[in-house]
Amino acid sequence: MYDLEDVKKRSLLTILTYLIFYLIVGSIATILIIKCYETDTYSYKTILNAMSAVSGDYSLDKIAAACNVWSMAISYIPVAVLLILIMHIDLIEDFKKLKEKPIFNAILAVAGGLVLFLVVFLLGMLIEKVVGYTSTNEETLESVFAYKKYGVFMLLITSIFGPIVEELVYRKAIFNLLNDKPKWIPIVVSIVAFVIPHMLSTTDASFGEFLLISVPYIISATIFAFAYEISGRNVYVTMVMHFINNLITCIILLA
Repeated sequence: MYDLEDVKKRSLLTILTYLIFYLIVGSIATILIIKCYETDTYSYKTILNAMSAVSGDYSLDKIAAACNVWSMAISYIPVAVLLILIMHIDLIEDFKKLKEKPIFNAILAVAGGLVLFLVVFLLGMLIEKVVGYTSTNEETLESVFAYKKYGVFMLLITSIFGPIVEELVYRKAIFNLLNDKPKWIPIVVSIVAFVIPHMLSTTDASFGEFLLISVPYIISATIFAFAYEISGRNVYVTMVMHFINNLITCIILLA
């Protein structure tokens, strides 16, 4: 057994590291990347707007796709490496736990990932038909995958590095920090923490539309949280679920 206080310190450091990269490093990187692509034809503001909404200008949208990919790469790849280093003890412990129920964990991870994809995909299609559009986060991904060379790179980021970062933060770190609280508290906190950054850029929707568009993210976070709890809080299970969901989504967008 390892010291609970050390676990909480690592978990807090994990969350702080993620926030620093998400709020500061990612923002600075985005600014610098856009500056590199800025021209007399396409200003900084024009490119920035195109990064969150397709403009219809092929050249501009291609530049925006490139900026989104590089911004995601800088935001996710370094932080994934750092979080693995910070949480390596927890990752080793969870790997040992996998051997206790290997078949159960494998079925939970694979079946959970497939069920997650089907539920969220179908729900997302239904909501998009009702509202007429999806979240800015989804629209950004779709705009990037319109260009295959950027789409392949984005597939690697969102299918591998994304699940590593998000599961270590939204499940492992949050549940560790709230380990001494009633079970429903870390579940609720992890759901809210997961939904907020995925919906943060969706600013043009009305309140009702915003709530409706956020439902797929709420469902995803809920499934992840309960699967994490059912697995005995094994982060590898939800990482595989997350990987399967993101990979299938990316393949469909690339097709």
